[in-house]
Amino acid sequence: MVLIYLVCRMFTLVLKILKQVNIFLITMFRIKIKEKMILKQGIINSGKYTGWEIQVIDDTDGNTGGFYLILCSEGESVFDFWFEKKQFLDNQLADFDVKWNL
Repeated sequence: MVLIYLVCRMFTLVLKILKQVNIFLITMFRIKIKEKMILKQGIINSGKYTGWEIQVIDDTDGNTGGFYLILCSEGESVFDFWFEKKQFLDNQLADFDVKWNL
């Protein structure tokens, strides 16, 4: 249990460092995110993830052929969700109240 906690904390720290240079670890294959792949960025306004950063990534021309939804909190957690189709991504985004950056 302690080992799992330490690995999660280390993973979170690595993600925070990589975020500073605009590179994210998304999967075990370490997909690099290029700015042109980021469709939208914003902050979640309400609910369980209030204050978390949200990014929508287009990887349709990449390794996965789909879309990622990434949720990041300050120093706590990073979650990524993969969607095969934009419709599935849009259905998930409907669950979030987001202030999108323009």
